[in-house]
Amino acid sequence: MATLPTPVKDSSPSQSEPQNILRFRQWLSLNGASLNPNIQFIATPSGFSVHATAALDADTKVVECPFGLAITKDVAMDSLSALLGEDGMWLCGRWSERQLICSYLCFHWIIEEANHSQCSLNHLPYLNTLPSPSKLLTPLHFTENELEAFKGTNLYGATLDRRREWQEQWEVCKVVIDSVNPELGNAFTWEKYLTAATYVSSRSFPSTLLSPEPTLQITRDSYPVLLPGIDALNHLRGQPVSWVVSYPPTPEPTPPSQSDEDNDDSDSDSTPTPTQTSFSPSQIAFPSSSPPTTPTISLVIHTPTPSGSELFNNYGPKPNAELILGYGFSVEGNADDTIVLRIGGSEKRWEVGRARKVADVDEKAEGAEGKSQGEGEGEEGSVKTIWGTGVEGLWEEIVGAVVGSSRKSKAKAKAKARKQHREEGGGLHAVQEHEEEEINAEEEELSFEDEFEAAELLRGMVQMLIDRLPIDPGDEGFESDGMREEVVKMLTDYLEGQTDILDSLLEFADDRAQEAIDNARERGIELCLEGEEYEGAEDEHHTAEPEAEVEIDKAGDDEGEGSTDTS
Repeated sequence: MATLPTPVKDSSPSQSEPQNILRFRQWLSLNGASLNPNIQFIATPSGFSVHATAALDADTKVVECPFGLAITKDVAMDSLSALLGEDGMWLCGRWSERQLICSYLCFHWIIEEANHSQCSLNHLPYLNTLPSPSKLLTPLHFTENELEAFKGTNLYGATLDRRREWQEQWEVCKVVIDSVNPELGNAFTWEKYLTAATYVSSRSFPSTLLSPEPTLQITRDSYPVLLPGIDALNHLRGQPVSWVVSYPPTPEPTPPSQSDEDNDDSDSDSTPTPTQTSFSPSQIAFPSSSPPTTPTISLVIHTPTPSGSELFNNYGPKPNAELILGYGFSVEGNADDTIVLRIGGSEKRWEVGRARKVADVDEKAEGAEGKSQGEGEGEEGSVKTIWGTGVEGLWEEIVGAVVGSSRKSKAKAKAKARKQHREEGGGLHAVQEHEEEEINAEEEELSFEDEFEAAELLRGMVQMLIDRLPIDPGDEGFESDGMREEVVKMLTDYLEGQTDILDSLLEFADDRAQEAIDNARERGIELCLEGEEYEGAEDEHHTAEPEAEVEIDKAGDDEGEGSTDTS
């Protein structure tokens, strides 16, 4: 990899950029990468944002990075081999790709810069552009008071899980490094590893992007890689972008010897063309001005950008739980918010999304009256609720659990009644006749009762989760205790999404309970639960004693951060 000369300012739009960005630009250029000349890095409290210094047309290539500049497990292993020797690398044999890459990043801050080249530590100009540890805002960088403000949420437990997981990874690496070189091991601190792991969680792409058949799909064998420059832009939901993978021209095979007459074919065109794959909703490929000499990946923005405006990437649809945990920011009113739930004793997890209110076009017809499913009538016509993703699956599992429990209870009751009838002198034939008279009515009522009980069960469990949520920053009684404004915003945005989803689940439960009551009444059946008749959502609910419990699951995992589809 090319060495870096002293940066020299010129008259380009980048001349007002700080020294670390100027060095980064030169380093990219010397190693076959390129930044659009009409973009500029501007310092922000959290790092840098990228802005246009001139109007940019649609389908503008912002940055191009050769595969050889990526930080991969192979790059990390080459460097660690030089640092730790053959014995050290043998001990590293069971490290994950994440451990290898994080350790590689850490040694940039441990080894003196003058010795980087001999240790194959080639990415310091890139690392020097990333936010310093004091600017990182993921929950693992929260103060104790800031993290405690999230207690009672998925995110709180997920943070503890991630800290434990990363600390275990660091300890494994430290033991090996200590055994090879105690001085290096002493400098290999948790703080350095946490910074490196945060860079990977917030800036990585799946290694499948760099494969001969590139894809954004996460596989069992894929792992996170870092792509300098490609990761420079901030996130904007819905921003149309493409990551374009280009391969150098493939020479056509030399044909077998032919006669002069066969070779006289003026219409043939043997000029090799580059291979490109574009990842975007429209699946558009954009030709390069010149064919690449090595595989590259480029970031292309499909919308025009006025001069002075910020340029954005699109990390894909991500809930605030994932954005906060992996990146350290949130999106207000995030339409992609979810909550992960599971029924106690079950391995199945349900990721439940937000519900949506939409106009019920069927109810807008002149003279239409009444209510659409789950919602009341508005001034301009009725609206209905489109339940969030995962709701129906969660409901079916709860109903299944209730039905199974109900059948067991009724089977026990029948067995007890049968035994009692026999003891009183009744014959088996009389018992069977009595059961046959009731079975049809029982099965019909069983369905209504089960759905009603399932709705009450769901409502009780969801209310329990709502009661666990921490105080919202907008509510009276909230004490910030020195929390940073950015963290307060994350808490506010996160709780808004969680509360909205849980409230919609309450609405769903009420809707299902009332539906069961109405269906039963149509057949002359009055549903009661433990002696109390349910009168609808507006009255006091009687909540069944839950036989299953909804447990809060941790928020997301650490696979393929920053690299999903750009829809």
